[in-house]
Amino acid sequence: MSVAIIYPIIIGFLLGFMLKRARFCFTGTLRDIYLEHRFENIWIFLTMIFVQAIIYFTLVNFDFIPIPEADSFSLFNVALGSLLFGFGAVVANGCCGIALVKLGDGRLTGWMTFFGFVLTAAAAKQGMIHPISERLSDIAVVETPAATDWFSFSPIILAVIGAGVAIGRMYKKKKERPTPVTLPPEYSGFRHLFFEKIWSKEAVAILIGLLAGIAWLSSNAAGRNGGFGITTPMISWLNLWIGHEANINWTSYFIVGVVVGSLIATWGSQEFSFKGTNGKNLMRAFGGGALMGVGAIWAKGCIIGNGLVGTATLSLKAWWGLLFIVIGVWSGARLFYKQSV
Repeated sequence: MSVAIIYPIIIGFLLGFMLKRARFCFTGTLRDIYLEHRFENIWIFLTMIFVQAIIYFTLVNFDFIPIPEADSFSLFNVALGSLLFGFGAVVANGCCGIALVKLGDGRLTGWMTFFGFVLTAAAAKQGMIHPISERLSDIAVVETPAATDWFSFSPIILAVIGAGVAIGRMYKKKKERPTPVTLPPEYSGFRHLFFEKIWSKEAVAILIGLLAGIAWLSSNAAGRNGGFGITTPMISWLNLWIGHEANINWTSYFIVGVVVGSLIATWGSQEFSFKGTNGKNLMRAFGGGALMGVGAIWAKGCIIGNGLVGTATLSLKAWWGLLFIVIGVWSGARLFYKQSV
């Protein structure tokens, strides 16, 4: 097996394993800012972005990866797609990335979200919804300079300041929270750490940022200029399965690694089972996945592609998309969990 396959699988494995051990959900992190007034989650999300940004702009500065290109995007299309994606993520109780984690731990809702997502994403990118996607992409198009052209100073400085502030505030907020009550550990050592202990979300946020930064170097070494990716590789595997031309690249193996990482984390903690649920939840998972699939194509990125990776490059398109993902998530939370607010 070539390194072009091994490296993305390892990176995906580490991400899937960490997400499972920390019970970490990107959508849930944003949702609970509104639902439970967990404002510290803002700093958790910004930590992932700016830690990655430090690595990204360092790699750009030393010519390890290409200088980022200028953005050209539809304000309307990205806003609408991101809104649909955020809303759909709440309907499905997790984004498309977390659907991969659910595939690994045996939850049937993960499979339903996966199928809903990949089918509508393919339809919007290359199928019956594609003409609508093309028309929407021509509305209110703007061009923005590359991040390296915005400032008279290196973006690394902004990334370091952003990461320092976010990490400092994140841990300050953690100290202010009461210590949660936990059961005595059943195991010790390696087994306790990797298969029993619930990992700190704050530590995992830093680790995700580091891993996302490393992904840029690994992906570029494989001939792809990008970081984490979810939407396009899902469509690529679908195309391969149905016999269409498929671009199987770094991200294709990355998402396989996410599923395997979740599977190993779940198997090692003896939590794996094909968890069933009622028909209503299965249909919600499929419908939420369908909304996210269309939304991700129209927005040219999902909560990971735009909200985590694109924002780290200081892409205006990504920050604009993240804003509307948040609005979509909070709108969905208001509708489905309004009794909790």
